[in-house]
Amino acid sequence: MDAAELAAALRDRRIEAGLTQEQLAERSGLSVRAIGDLERGKVARPHRKSIRLLAEALGLDDEGRRSLMCLAGREPPPPGRESPPPGPAEPASPDGDPVRPAAAPPPGRRATLVAVLATAIAFLATVLAAYLLVIADRHRTDGVNRAWGAFRIHR
Repeated sequence: MDAAELAAALRDRRIEAGLTQEQLAERSGLSVRAIGDLERGKVARPHRKSIRLLAEALGLDDEGRRSLMCLAGREPPPPGRESPPPGPAEPASPDGDPVRPAAAPPPGRRATLVAVLATAIAFLATVLAAYLLVIADRHRTDGVNRAWGAFRIHR
């Protein structure tokens, strides 16, 4: 499969049907951007569902659908069976493009983040304790509760 061949075939069939990219997007349910990317050859392996929706929107016959599927690198379904075999559904965005889960951070990064946060919390606790001691000394109090009250007053 060559993305450039699919791009040229899709563009030619859209023009033959007398449709703009916007009209094809409206008919197929795909986004204008997705159609533009397909026509520019930016999508190396489009989803079967996207090609099926485009073929239906273009009004292609069975031979045209199979041809488009082959150009997209997707084997057409066996004759008489238009739906894919049952199985887990691929998550897809509203325009039919795949939704890929975000990559997990490398194992070392999570530990580093936890260590940084723990250090920051310990530092802030130390600063708060020192500040409360300064306030307690200033007001000649000997209890944390009175120091905390003084902290609230002077804030």
